Amino acid sequence: DELISQREGKSINDIFATHGESYFRHLESKIASELSLSENMVIATGGGFIENPSNISLLRDNSFFVWLFSDLTDSLERTDISQKPKLIGHSTESIKKLFDSRLDKYFKTADLIYFNKGNREAAIEVLSGELSNANILA
Repeated sequence: DELISQREGKSINDIFATHGESYFRHLESKIASELSLSENMVIATGGGFIENPSNISLLRDNSFFVWLFSDLTDSLERTDISQKPKLIGHSTESIKKLFDSRLDKYFKTADLIYFNKGNREAAIEVLSGELSNANILA
């Protein structure tokens, strides 16, 4: 999302408001295509990235997918919903439906799932070890 925002010179909310979600998803796929040619980088995607199978296909051959899973309650506590156009104005129940609708896609796509309780340092330590053990990190 940050790369899209930088390139467009607008916030994600402004992109959604001005051009709509389909335009944003087009930009997301375009960047995925560009990044699919890269090596040795971490790509942090937004939650909706998983919705487009072609995004996953673009990155699958040259990537190792790590899903930083956290339950919905923890995710909502750490998320500024005012910066998430898909969540603005929605009830917790409708956000839960969106969250649940993506779970299966994440489980099928992830090469590694890390249950994230919000401790960044602990996550980095555990993930670095796991990725080194899997010969993903040198």
